[in-house]
Amino acid sequence: MIPTALWNIITEIHLGGGSPTYIQEKEFDELIEKLRTIADMDNLTEFSIEIDPRRVKKDRLRYYHSRGVNRISFGVQDLDLTVQKSINRVQPEQLTGNLLDQDTRELFPNGINFDILCGLPNQTRETFQTTIKKVVELSPDRISLFYLTFAPQYAKHQLLMPIDKFPSSHEKKIMFLDASDLLLKAGYVKTGYDHFAKPTDAVAIAQEKKTMIYNAIGSSPGRYFNILGLGVHSYSTLGNYYAQNVYEIDKYFEQIPNGHFPIFRGYKLGPDDMIRRRVIQTLRMYFFIDFTEINKEFNITFEQYFQKELISLVGFIEDGIIELSRESLKITDLGQQFAQLICRSFDHYVERS
Repeated sequence: MIPTALWNIITEIHLGGGSPTYIQEKEFDELIEKLRTIADMDNLTEFSIEIDPRRVKKDRLRYYHSRGVNRISFGVQDLDLTVQKSINRVQPEQLTGNLLDQDTRELFPNGINFDILCGLPNQTRETFQTTIKKVVELSPDRISLFYLTFAPQYAKHQLLMPIDKFPSSHEKKIMFLDASDLLLKAGYVKTGYDHFAKPTDAVAIAQEKKTMIYNAIGSSPGRYFNILGLGVHSYSTLGNYYAQNVYEIDKYFEQIPNGHFPIFRGYKLGPDDMIRRRVIQTLRMYFFIDFTEINKEFNITFEQYFQKELISLVGFIEDGIIELSRESLKITDLGQQFAQLICRSFDHYVERS
């Protein structure tokens, strides 16, 4: 039996990375019992699971609730039928809508999340606007609006997509901007570059209180910082250490029976890494950074420490993307669409001319 002091360390569990709904209830019960050996499953702050709407019905949702799940995330991606056929993921809007009645919302008090992908084959500005309008009608508590990462070396199924039907980089940016505007007009709050939430959601409240954090799972209310990733190619953040598990399933199962962690790379952050992580994550979440707070936390003088970086931002200033003073850096409303580029200016590991 694991000591109680260690047992209570795990406060939240998220089952994602693909879809845990592939496994049957008997298998899920076995998973729960395995998790009980490392966590107090009856007293978790949050227990969330990713849902594939094509593989569950309401009785399965009620079952998840009975096993302690209190938040669910739907892998929607897109609601346009042509786009769905292009990615071999046909799930009619009605299928998702039927699962989201009032009873379902009451089963999962921590909320419901939608994952939407921008940049899928056959997406157009018009079809994506229609998808976002339908998403607003379905009214999830949080929305993750991601760009598609085309990496067939790790996700071979992407090679089945019609590559010649992918929208251009410019088209993807326009679609993202359209979606962002529609969500904000519908009352959602931007909780980071690519995350949105209702004002009543825990992550939006945390943003208002300045306790929100950004991690490998996305924008979080800030109830935890350390993450232990257990699955294939999952990420872990433990104190000053980063680690990533192997991508290949066969290599994963080679190491597990031998009692080895399936890690293929890791990194220990130094003092400079800690400072830069703080700056980058703050800008990504809040689009604003107070130099005084950083100076106090790390005992530095921001303008001196980041002299080269601040000089490199001149072009952003001229384009109205950021506003820079002696006390702070603010990313403007226009500049929020380029937040990642601004953050890269503070990334020591990004090569730049």
